[in-house]
Order: sequence, then C-alpha cells, then structure tokens
Amino acid sequence: MSLTTRAPKGDAACSLYTKYGDTLANAGRPHPTASQYLIAAELTDGVTRIDLERKAAYQLCAGGHLDEGREVLARVLKRVGMQLPRSQKHALVQLLMRRLKLRMRGTRYRPEAAIDAAEKARLNVTWSASAGMGTKNIVVSPAFQTLNLLLALRSGDQFSIARAMCWEAVYNAHDGIGAMRYSRRLIDQATEIAAELKLPYINAMVELAEGACGFLTGRWPVGSSRCARAISILKDRCTGTSWELGQAATYQLWCMSWEGRFGEMAERSAEILEDVLDRGDLSTAANLHSYMTPLAHLTAGDVGAARESVAESLSKWSRKEYNIQNMTALMGGASVHLYAGEYDKAHARMVNEWGDLKRSLILQAQICSVVLPELRIRGALGSYAHQRQDSGLLRDAKTCLRKMERKKIPYSVAMATPLRAALSHLDGDRSRAISQLGQATELLESLGMNLFASAARFRYGQLLGDGGGEMHQTEAIDWMKSVGVQDPLAMITAYTPAFPKI
Repeated sequence: MSLTTRAPKGDAACSLYTKYGDTLANAGRPHPTASQYLIAAELTDGVTRIDLERKAAYQLCAGGHLDEGREVLARVLKRVGMQLPRSQKHALVQLLMRRLKLRMRGTRYRPEAAIDAAEKARLNVTWSASAGMGTKNIVVSPAFQTLNLLLALRSGDQFSIARAMCWEAVYNAHDGIGAMRYSRRLIDQATEIAAELKLPYINAMVELAEGACGFLTGRWPVGSSRCARAISILKDRCTGTSWELGQAATYQLWCMSWEGRFGEMAERSAEILEDVLDRGDLSTAANLHSYMTPLAHLTAGDVGAARESVAESLSKWSRKEYNIQNMTALMGGASVHLYAGEYDKAHARMVNEWGDLKRSLILQAQICSVVLPELRIRGALGSYAHQRQDSGLLRDAKTCLRKMERKKIPYSVAMATPLRAALSHLDGDRSRAISQLGQATELLESLGMNLFASAARFRYGQLLGDGGGEMHQTEAIDWMKSVGVQDPLAMITAYTPAFPKI
C-alpha cells in the first residue's frame, strides 16, 4: 500500500479548501479563514472566485487585518464594477447621494424567489465591504451599507433586506437622536420581515440594531440589554457570526462604561479579550484594549496596566488611516492621564489628534461630537486648576463647552452641566457651582449615567460642606465601591478634576 496520497486538484481541491475555510470561519479565526478562501479562489473562476475572494476580504477586514483586507476588497470590488472611495470626502459624497436616492425611492420591495448570479455577487460584496469596514471607517462603511440596502430592495431578497435595514439603521443613528425616527422605521420593518422568516440570525440582527442605536443615542440601559439579547441568540442559535458577536459585545461594553457598571464591564471585557486574542480577531481586541480594558485597570487602581493596554491596543493595527480604533485609543489614553493627574498630557493628547479626528470625519457622529470634547474640557480645566493658570486653557474649555451645550440633547446637556459647575467654581461662584452640581446629579442619574452622577454628587457634597455635604460624599463613595471601583477618590478626581483636591 502506498504511503502517499494524491493531492486533490481542480474543483475537488477548491471544494476542500472552501470547506476548511468555512470550518475556520465558524471557529471565528479570520486570518487563517481568509488564507483558505484565497487558495480556493485561485483554483476556480467566475462568480465562484468572486465569492471566495469576497469572503476572504470580509474575514480580513472584519478581523482587523485591514491592510491585507483592503487590498483583497479592492480587487473584488473591481471584479463587480465598483471601487473603494478615493478619500473620506469622496466617500461622504457617495454616502449622501445614496441616502438621498434611498429616501426618494423608499423601502418598498417585491419579494422574489431568486436573483441572478451577477446581482447576487454585487449584493454580497457590498455587504462584506460594509460589515468588514464597520466600526472602523465612519464614512466608507455607511456608504457601502446604503448601497447594499438599495441593491437588496431591488433584489427582493428578504434575508438581505432585513439584514441591510438593521445595519442601515445603526449607521443612520450616528447622526444622532434626531435621526432615530428613520432608524426606528427601518428596525420596525426589519422586525416584520424577521417575523415572517423566523430565522435566529435576523432576530439577532434586530436586537443588535436596537442595542447599537441605544448606545448611539445615549440610551445606555436599552443598549446594553438589547446587545445582551443579541449575544444570547448568536451564541446559542447561530454559527459563523464572530463579527456580529464582536459588534454586540463592543456596543454592550460601551453602554456599560457610560452606565458606570465598571466591575461588570471589567469582568466581561477580560473574558472577551482572552477569546479574541486566541482567535486572532484584531478588530475586537483593539476595541477592548484601547478603551474598555484601560478603564477596567483604572477601576482596579492599576495605572501602569492601563497605560500598557493603551499602548498595546494599536501595536498590530493599520497605520495607513485614522479610524475608530485610533479614536478609542485616544479616549483611553486621555482617561489614563486624567486618572493619574496628568491633566496637561490629557489635554495635549486631545489637541494633538483633533486634526485627525476632523479629517477622518469622526466628529460628524453625534456621540463623538459630545464625548470627545468632554474629555478635552476635563483636561483643560484640570490643567488650569492644578498645573498652570493659562487663560488659553479656559478659552479652549469654554469654546468646546458651548458647542456641547448647543446640541441640546439629553446626555450632552447632562455631561455639560458639571463642567459648567467647574467653571463657576473656578470663577469663585460657590453658590452657583453647588446649584449646577445638584442639577447635574439629577440629570445624569435620570439617564443612568451613574458614575458621572456619583462624581457630581461627591463634588456637590464637598462644596456644600458641613450643611449636609458629608452624606452626599459618603453616598457617592459607597456607590463607586459597590460597582468595583477600588479607589473612588481617584476616579472622582478623574471625572471632575477642576474642583479642590481631595
């Protein structure tokens, strides 16, 4: 009997490599998966080759191997008569034109039993481009997603339509609370289709859309609970959904961070990080390493570990463009500086990357246009109060604060109020600062932003002094300890740095 076997060739080999790639995809290993699909693609042609290269591009981009992924994606797009946008501005023009076309067309469709192979290829390629670049490039991904929905509606394929509506709703919600009405319509329509199809994956996508939109519009408790539902369905009833699980986990942890559930967030992010690092999912790893994990380390009082996490977050990340992961690393780094009392460094870091934020159009997302200036203001006020009384710092803080307040959305107003109280305190108006801190505590608690609220409550008690202030301070410290914060005073100082040292 021969000790060697003949290696399969042609269609048999293509099928073998494809099946192995599918197995790796179900295991959530993006880079090895892409390698198998690309080998298989070399053994075939036509629409089969396009689909295999599409799958490879999706795995690489979704898994955070962006440079390789973009190269493969560009090749696949060319095969179906498309191309990647030349720049962020070009992508923005495409997005606006496609959204206008979608609004004019509406979301009506005629269910069809089948679509031709070329149309199916374009439909799948645009979804892979959108999802693969999702939560990385804030303009390119939505531009492809709107096109994907237009193609899905034209095809009449209900699975593709429901999936596209869910993610279109999420990207639309980046425009903020005012855009949520249209997102609501899309999610409701996707929910109706889900009821017809009775597919766990579509049900999970509806829950994920609800959760992501909750985060993007400042409804943190809704966001975290709906993402938890999505995760449950995806884990128990779906396969090959590592990207969807990564998205749901990321949005859930972001919501937890704004709710102040730091202990839960720390435990959950550690579990997820261990898994994604083992699988080679650089995208989810960067999402966690850059912001959630540093916050978890600060919750434990470990500044050194927090610094290391921020530094590690982009060590394997593409350096060819500034994207969402660069932004979250900026936020994580600034948060570490604030916790460590390095207010000058926190402010300088924000200022130095502000141009990148503008050029990448990240600040066009409403939530980014609130949380990033808030961090910049905290750095400026902390620096002014405790390091150097430079009037330029106050001017910068006041300029950013006015922009926050002009948005007049609930979480922006709530986050701006303790900052306004800090300015009153620096102006020597104790009475006004006390009133504003009391108002801030109520506003923040009403939105479930309990860590921000506890920091404001402590400062309210601190300025109130012997007239009942100690009770508020104790309540704030006790709450922080209850959610796992090891050094409540350091955390309070990080969130409200312009007040007297504790």
